[in-house]
This record gives sequence, structure tokens and C-alpha cells, in this order.
Amino acid sequence: MSEFNPLDELQLVKVLYVEDEEDIREEIEEFLELEVGELIIAKNGQDGLEKFKEHSPDVVITDIQMPVMDGLKMAQEIKKIDKLTPIIVTTAFNENDYLLKSINIGIDKYVLKPIDLNILIDAIFKSVENKILQDKLKAKKEYINFILDTTPNFMVVSNGEDLEYINQTLLSYLGYQSLDEFKKNHACLDDFFCRRDGEQYEDNSTNSWIKHVIENPNIEHIAYLCNKSFSDCTIRPYLIKYNAFAKFNKFVFSFTDISQLNIAKPFLRGKNKSEGISECYSKRQIDLLLFSESQKAKKYDGKLSIALIKITSPENLDIKISTEIKMDIYKKIKDIDIIAKIDSNNFLLFLAGIDFKKSIKEVNYLIQNLKNSFKDINFESLVVDFKNEMEFSKLKRNLVDCKI
Repeated sequence: MSEFNPLDELQLVKVLYVEDEEDIREEIEEFLELEVGELIIAKNGQDGLEKFKEHSPDVVITDIQMPVMDGLKMAQEIKKIDKLTPIIVTTAFNENDYLLKSINIGIDKYVLKPIDLNILIDAIFKSVENKILQDKLKAKKEYINFILDTTPNFMVVSNGEDLEYINQTLLSYLGYQSLDEFKKNHACLDDFFCRRDGEQYEDNSTNSWIKHVIENPNIEHIAYLCNKSFSDCTIRPYLIKYNAFAKFNKFVFSFTDISQLNIAKPFLRGKNKSEGISECYSKRQIDLLLFSESQKAKKYDGKLSIALIKITSPENLDIKISTEIKMDIYKKIKDIDIIAKIDSNNFLLFLAGIDFKKSIKEVNYLIQNLKNSFKDINFESLVVDFKNEMEFSKLKRNLVDCKI
């Protein structure tokens, strides 16, 4: 059974009715005017063809035998213009030659005279049912896209790892007007990921973040995005949520900007970000930080490395450049890591949750990136495992005594 009610749905339909006999035409016209959304009347095939070109109706109802141009000739010309327009033929003739010719032309329905109005309505509805459905789906899609395009959140729809939709908010942030334009320049959205779930994110040729989010539904996913083509673009954290629509094999992802929620790692413990960007740790703060982080590591997984990043030249770095370096380091480390600025030329990193060898690898990677970003500055690093009591105590003593 159809899910549509013809009496309601036909109010969306534009009908062209072509009939040369005045009494029949007036009777059907009076009936159809009440049932369809818009009715166009023509008195012969030539008139009908011209009105079809002018009004582009959804369905055509026509008699066969008419002066000037008969209904089948008109139908043939209409099919040349738009072969998908349904045509219903009404006639008192049921000879095989008319039927065969109608089939060859592509006539959709055949209603015999005298016309049963219920049969005619059913024929109209069945002819345009698919179009009504497609129009409704299109309207619904436009409605949903309007909502998605005007939301401040970034929205992405995928079919597996293939991106099917990116809302206008995200496209504008990325510097594009449409998904097609985006795909001409990028194979995937991964090009704009900096970090994901607290880990450094390597460039990838596929949308691997989609698979990662779907395969790990029980954790909160936080991704840091930036448009690398914009030199002044701020890197921000986004909370990723998704919903799966298995029936359609669709996944809808939402990226919520959480930079203002202050849930990312602080620059200084006990202080907000704006206070901690350029400030330096005191000797007491350094001592407390070394103690608290080492105690935490002992209590949990026992993995903690402390890295000292030194700027060897210039010796007295400009505070503005020093702040930029700290910001750059902050963007590249994991969410659970801590950066402490000792003075303009020295920074302390606490790398938690990974073994010592991996910490050394991450620090080396970080130093290389800093050298690429700040070409006139020389960087050195020292990495100590807090479980190495001798090295850890030596570093702690030198830091607290300011002999770094």
C-alpha cells in the first residue's frame, strides 16, 4: 500500500490537460481544478505542445484524435523534450494500432472513455508518485542541509571513509565553497588534523580518523584542527561525536569547539591560559611540579619523562619570541603533557604515559619542528626518566638552584 494520500499529494502536482471536445474538457477541468495543485488547459495537440514548453507540467493528460495535431504526435514531441514526463492518454479507441503506437512513443497510462474520474485520479497519482517522493526527499535534504550549514559546529557525513558532505561552516574554515572544490585539492580531511586524542597526528592519505572514531566508541575523541594554508590560523581542540545510520550506511560526525571550556591542558597549574602564556615558573612552582608529577607517575602507570629544552643562542631571547616558542610547543605536545617556562631560554616538559624511548623520540621530533619554525634559533634538549633517581635528582637540583 502506498504511503501517500493521493488527495493530499496531488495538490503538489501541475497538470496539462489536452482535449478538443468542449463538453468533456469542461467536465474534467471542473473536477481536476479541485484535485491538483495547478491545471493548464489546451484545446489541441499544437496548443498542448506550446503550453508544455511554457509551463513544464509534471504530467500530461491528452486525448488522441484532435485537430491541428493529434495527441500521439504531441506526445512524441513532448518525449523528445523530456522523456521522463509521464503522459496519460484518454480515448474511446482501443484498436491495437493505437495501443502499439502509444507503447512505442512511451505513453505511461491509458484511460478509456467515458472517463471514470477515480481511475483518472489513480492514473495521475501513479504517474507522479515517484516524482513526488523525489521532490519530498530533495526538500527534506535541503531542509537538513540548511540546518547543518548554519550550525556553528563542524559537520561531516561519510559513507565508510568517503566524505559525502561537509557543512558550510567547516568548508568556510578550510577555505572552500563546496565539497567538490575541497576534493579537488585534498584527498581527505586528515590534512587538517594536528593532534588526535592527545597524540601527534601524522599526515595520512585516507580519512583514517573516521575509522578510529567508529572503532573506539567508548572514549571521548578530541582532535586539534588547523588550516595549514593560513599562517595566522589558530589551532583549536574539537570534541568529535558521531551517530551511525546503518540502514543507509551513513555516519554523521559533529566537531564542537571546546577551546573556551578550558578542558585542554593548562599552561600553568592553578592559572588559566591567559595568565600563563608568557609567565615563568618560580623555583617553588618547579619544585612542586616535579614532586607532584613524579608522585602521580608512581601511583599510576610509572611512565614519566622530564625534558629540558634549552635555547643556546641567542642568549637573551626576546620575550615575544619566547612566548611564540612556548605556544608552538604547546600545540605539538599531548593533552596530558605539561609545559613550564623557566625563563626566556628554557622550557620544561612533562611527558606522561609513554616509555622513555618514545619520550626521546617525541622530543627529538619536537626539536626538529622548532628548528624548522624558528630558523635563527639554536635548540638543545635533555630528557630524563624520573625512575632514574640519579639523573632525576641531578636535574631537579639544577632546576631549583637555577643552574641550568
